[in-house]
Amino acid sequence: MRIDFIDNMKAVGIILVIAGHLNFLVAPVLIEVIYSFHMPLFFFISGFLGWEKLKGYSIRHCITTCYRTYLKPYVVFFIISVFFFILALIAKGNVEYIGLDSFVLIFKGFVLGTAGALNVNAVLWFFTAMFITVFASFLCSRCSKYFKTEVLLLALASLILLFGVPHQVLNLPWNIAILHITLFFFTLGGFLRPYILTMTEKKMKLMHWAILFVLVGISIYSVHINKRVELASGVLGGSHSL
Repeated sequence: MRIDFIDNMKAVGIILVIAGHLNFLVAPVLIEVIYSFHMPLFFFISGFLGWEKLKGYSIRHCITTCYRTYLKPYVVFFIISVFFFILALIAKGNVEYIGLDSFVLIFKGFVLGTAGALNVNAVLWFFTAMFITVFASFLCSRCSKYFKTEVLLLALASLILLFGVPHQVLNLPWNIAILHITLFFFTLGGFLRPYILTMTEKKMKLMHWAILFVLVGISIYSVHINKRVELASGVLGGSHSL
């Protein structure tokens, strides 16, 4: 079943991702606003759509799904990116950069899978982050009979507030350093799904617009106080709460 407002949110999110990388066209303050929420938005949407499904998965089904949805595209797009990277070096006459050392660094970035390590197409970090987030969510869903979702959200929020992203763990592979953040938004999406669908079924458009304006206001305020946020790099600005 297609959910129109989710499709719209994904479309808006994609546009914001593109706009966030157009430094020469978009005002810096607008880019900071975009970065304050656009990546958490994708994890929220993913949780909204996938949290309940994970509860019915076997571990084999979960691994297969994660491989097909995230790991396989990661490998394919990485290979394509390396191909165009080499073509670009040849076109610019920088053939001397095509050597064993360069390929070792490229392969190391591929294995680590983080934005900081991927020196070829760093945006591919999202695939590894989603892979580890979905698998962690699956493990949490298997333990859901022992604790409520609210407890998990509270625990993850506490980790974010208390520790943010410690510099000591930034080099961990596959974006494990930001797992508590991505898992929080993924879980939040799944937790709020029934309430959001109820509002949609009752056609509470006024409530939708009110929530939208509140969230936009929070984003603008948090940017003013907190400055630049980059989830991929583990940069949460001056305040973990914002």
